[in-house]
Amino acid sequence: MIKAEMVKKIKGLSEYAKKEGWVFTFDKDESTFFYGPRTIPDDAKLFSVNDEFSVYLSAQHQLRGVVLEYYACNFVEHHEEFKGLFEKIFKSHKDEEVVVDPKNKKNSDIGVFQALFERTLIAEAVGAKIHS
Repeated sequence: MIKAEMVKKIKGLSEYAKKEGWVFTFDKDESTFFYGPRTIPDDAKLFSVNDEFSVYLSAQHQLRGVVLEYYACNFVEHHEEFKGLFEKIFKSHKDEEVVVDPKNKKNSDIGVFQALFERTLIAEAVGAKIHS
């Protein structure tokens, strides 16, 4: 997939995530952060966008999820603006895997986190050398 196509998919991330009911999932043990459906479809393949994140795409190149490895010890360290929000949303939980629904209106920090996260991924994609 060429860079322009990938960036276009990522720019549509917010709309697609809302339509598909995506959630944030943080695996504390692996320090891996997912933004997508609760389960990634079997037909999805992983494509690296840059050193910080990858996307899952279907065979028809539909966006199926985003994954960041080493989220807490790499991504958050490079993006200080996430540190406080991340701790408010994910550190308070005791479970090994934490799932947060962006539609949760009880925690206004989630909406702020979602908007910042989506904007950051778009900016990262625009500057990335896309490769699979």
